[in-house]
Amino acid sequence: MKITTKMEEIRSKSNYIPASVHYSRRAFDKQFEIVARVTDRTMDELGVNIGGEVCLDVQRNRQDALAAVRFFRHQKEI
Repeated sequence: MKITTKMEEIRSKSNYIPASVHYSRRAFDKQFEIVARVTDRTMDELGVNIGGEVCLDVQRNRQDALAAVRFFRHQKEI
């Protein structure tokens, strides 16, 4: 997996909870989406009720999804 500038930007500007980052496999295309919980303050500022989780990235295979989770959790620089 290659870290893109868009991923760097999402990680630095999004107000998500790093410990909540995880992946899930989408049923319709079998790709893995990396999702995280948005803070309550951000939800209030946006004025929306979206269930609290947002998609940060989409990866094609499980290994890349795990690497992306580590990246968004600030656990490992690739």
